[in-house]
Amino acid sequence: MVGAVVLAIAAVAVFGTGRFFARSAPVVVYFEESVAGLSVGAPVVFSGVTVGNVKRIELRYDLVADQVLIPVEFDFFIDRLGVTDPVTDESLQTLPPRRIVDGLVERGMRAQLGLGSLITGSLVVNLVMQPPDSPRRLVAADPETLELPDGRKEIPAIPSQMQEVRQAFEKAVRNFADLDTDALVVAVKDSLDGVRALVTDPELAEAITNANTMLGEMRLVVAKVAGHIDPMSQGATDALRSVQAAADEGRLAAQDARQMLATVRPVISGAETAIARATQVLETADDVIHPGSLLYFQLSDALREAGSAARSLRVLADTLEQNPGALIWGRTGGGR
Repeated sequence: MVGAVVLAIAAVAVFGTGRFFARSAPVVVYFEESVAGLSVGAPVVFSGVTVGNVKRIELRYDLVADQVLIPVEFDFFIDRLGVTDPVTDESLQTLPPRRIVDGLVERGMRAQLGLGSLITGSLVVNLVMQPPDSPRRLVAADPETLELPDGRKEIPAIPSQMQEVRQAFEKAVRNFADLDTDALVVAVKDSLDGVRALVTDPELAEAITNANTMLGEMRLVVAKVAGHIDPMSQGATDALRSVQAAADEGRLAAQDARQMLATVRPVISGAETAIARATQVLETADDVIHPGSLLYFQLSDALREAGSAARSLRVLADTLEQNPGALIWGRTGGGR
């Protein structure tokens, strides 16, 4: 009776898990990195779902390649995947498990170690999907069938995230070790010496002082030029207004014209003198105002216009002096 109870309990334990009837494919993965923390019974996880458990962990050393390989074996329970045809959307669960593994590997399935618990440091085997054209490195299986001589399927391994970080750190250390640190220190020291020499150079302080002085002189030059142009423009404007007013009224006689000329000529002379002085100031300011600058161009243009106005006034004065009636009858003179 006791024996029958024991057999019943054993049957429930075996058949209750479903593994006795579950379809699976024997798989091996060859890891090149340390598997410390991985133990027999550790879960094999695909997208968060356990699809197997580690059955065996071995250690092999390749004398020819001088390389350590760690084969990890597990049964891949295919029934835990809902595999469907991407075209017809029909279930492919009836296909042999080994063929399903072949299809998954062809589509980019790879195996890598992952952290199972932060507290215990235990590892798991993660099955992840990579791009179909990602590198596929097989250690013992036939590249065409992905099958070992004993019928097991090999899923290619890729470095774990921890291994990638470790490799990146080791590469950085090697690159730093390859640097010529002595030459680097000398270059940095030379750069600092150059900066120190530039900051303490007396010529730099003198150049800054000269720049400030130049700006002050530029302000004075602009003020002087503006001071000469403004009175000249006002005088010329007043003279032209007087002449124009007399011409519009048509009452300018010869005697009145001569009196007007006596008033206008000093204004013209003063304007020409102011223009000459302003031009001289501008020419002496070449060291402060660059000849090609916008300010220099504007001042030169203003002086040219003022000079043209003064010359026009002088021509008008000479004409009226020779023919006072020209303002009334025109240059041809004669009666109307």
